[in-house]
Amino acid sequence: THAALRKVLGEHIKQSGSYVGPDRLRFDFSHHQPMTPEEIEEVERIVNMEILKATPVSTEVMDIDSARKSGAMALFGEKYGDDVRVVSVGDFSKELCGGTHVAHTAQIGPFFITLETGIASGVRRLEAITGREAISYMLESKAFRREVASLLNRPEKDVLDGVKQLVEHNHELQKEVKKIKAEMFAGGGQSIGQEAQAGELTLMFHDFKETDRDIMAGWLDSQKERSAPVIAIAVGRVNGKTVYMASASNPAVTKHNIDIGHFSRMLVQQFGGRGGGKPNFAQGSVADTTDSTKLFETAKEMLLHEGA
Repeated sequence: THAALRKVLGEHIKQSGSYVGPDRLRFDFSHHQPMTPEEIEEVERIVNMEILKATPVSTEVMDIDSARKSGAMALFGEKYGDDVRVVSVGDFSKELCGGTHVAHTAQIGPFFITLETGIASGVRRLEAITGREAISYMLESKAFRREVASLLNRPEKDVLDGVKQLVEHNHELQKEVKKIKAEMFAGGGQSIGQEAQAGELTLMFHDFKETDRDIMAGWLDSQKERSAPVIAIAVGRVNGKTVYMASASNPAVTKHNIDIGHFSRMLVQQFGGRGGGKPNFAQGSVADTTDSTKLFETAKEMLLHEGA
């Protein structure tokens, strides 16, 4: 692994820690940035090609100066005695090492990198599987590919194209649903949502559940344009957060002195949120645990209190 990394990433690579087990390994090394998928694949290719050569692994004990002159690499600042073990894999790798795990490289079996991550500034970590673990991984991957091909009703070689088409189709459907919802809420806004009277004001409220801001804003705009004194409040889940929006029609602002920005700021604070805006439009957020019915009732009570 060390030699392959130096071939792919450069001669600056230095080992800074490792673990070697029967079917898996961990290798820490100095490097200034994450490895790309292509670099990871190239390291896997090089290591597996060397494994297939079944190169004998030789061990020789020599004094430290002779070992260094032979080109053997010392590992991560370890302290060595006068005599050291030099482990060689043909012409591919020669390192000072405390132990030998195989007689020849073919005993390692398939090699797959399962993790590449940073563990400290300038230090990366590779984890890989070999032997029986790698064979199990291959068989599971083959079964997964076969199952996906069956679900897509395509030959295995066409699975990736099928998944890409499915993602594109889903994206187009989401756009169409968004468009239809926006038209529905904007065009038929007066018939959507709960309605209550607070004196001469009409309070409209709707919980959009999973939605987006454009749909919520479209419905609020339709309420804002009404000729009656209307206050509209909307909540909805947008990208994992509970969003709050509100609007006030022109008669509500001019004839009833409604400032929906100020009103909303006072309202959302009671539900762990923050927000505000202009007299005719406001937005913000509330806590994800907010009971939308409770928020609606609180807004109604506030309007009744202000009008009292």
